[in-house]
Amino acid sequence: MKAHVEEVKKQFTTVKDLVGLRRLYRKQQSARDHYLRTEQVFDYYVDLLHTRSEKGMGNILKGCDHLARSSLRLGLGRLDIQVPSIVCYLDRGEGASILKSGIYLWDDQTNPAAIIKVVRTAVPFPRLTSILHECGHQAAHMTNWNKEVADVLYNTIKESGGSHSLADLWSSWASEIAADFWSLHQSNFASVIGLSEVVTGSSDRVFRVTPGDPHPMAYLRVMTGLTYCKLFFGVGPWDDFKRIWQNLYPIDASRGESLSIACESLPFLEPICKAVSTTKMASFLGNSLNQILPAGYSGPNRIKEFLNDDLSNFSMNSDIINHPMLALVSFRMIQMFGGKSHEWITMEMQNWLTRLGSEGGREI
Repeated sequence: MKAHVEEVKKQFTTVKDLVGLRRLYRKQQSARDHYLRTEQVFDYYVDLLHTRSEKGMGNILKGCDHLARSSLRLGLGRLDIQVPSIVCYLDRGEGASILKSGIYLWDDQTNPAAIIKVVRTAVPFPRLTSILHECGHQAAHMTNWNKEVADVLYNTIKESGGSHSLADLWSSWASEIAADFWSLHQSNFASVIGLSEVVTGSSDRVFRVTPGDPHPMAYLRVMTGLTYCKLFFGVGPWDDFKRIWQNLYPIDASRGESLSIACESLPFLEPICKAVSTTKMASFLGNSLNQILPAGYSGPNRIKEFLNDDLSNFSMNSDIINHPMLALVSFRMIQMFGGKSHEWITMEMQNWLTRLGSEGGREI
């Protein structure tokens, strides 16, 4: 900004005619525009820091930072890619979002950190699996994964007998599907539950397809996640959850193009899950997603090792507290099946996130 102002001053002293005056005016406008863009970045980061200064919230959000770093480290660490700085902040709304590290900001400078918005209704609750989804966006940005996912989606649907238009549509959803699968491979059923809490609503909302929107139909996103769980873990509570969703949102509640897209897509969900999870990607140095983020890492069998028999609490002899992904999934399982109160979940998750934020947890 100072450089822009100095250049304006310099030009001001050399104006001798109308041409020079016009040149000065253009430079003034350029400096003004740059100031406004810089102010936007400054204001964004001030808002971010403000939410982290709320009483009792700083260490909780630091715990969210640590959760996000763990998510990226689990995958990118296997590719020898350095995890960027990450800062989480609070905001209103339903779903999380990310301002990715390395992208150009409004002032034409690169963003120095991944900035993740966490909605107030998700802190401190098991819905924090949304952070893992946003980390998927960051990982895809750093590895150019989205393009490969788009190709995989298109080819899988075409090779499975789907139409060109359906393959094109799923391909256009690649960025969100990639982020969904990053989260699924780290938090499986917990990820699906968290997603369903965000996208649930009227049938119009659940079956809506918006042209140009990279987000898939909500119904298909949830069904894809449930298909993933069935594919990797067999019979489980996701089967009941699927029946619940089918009762709440019968497919014939949709109409027209949405009905056609939903009906045509359902037979391809298993091939899609297999392809996205197991196809070897150049982005991942020839590894598949399941190789860098094994589905079993936080799968049901692993989680049961850390919970007591009735899934109502952590095993007192485990060090699960130091494994953010396992702890997050366990909290969701306790919430769903352990019979713990809302107050218990809130208190224990707050204590856990605060501990992560203040001590940093043990590196994975």
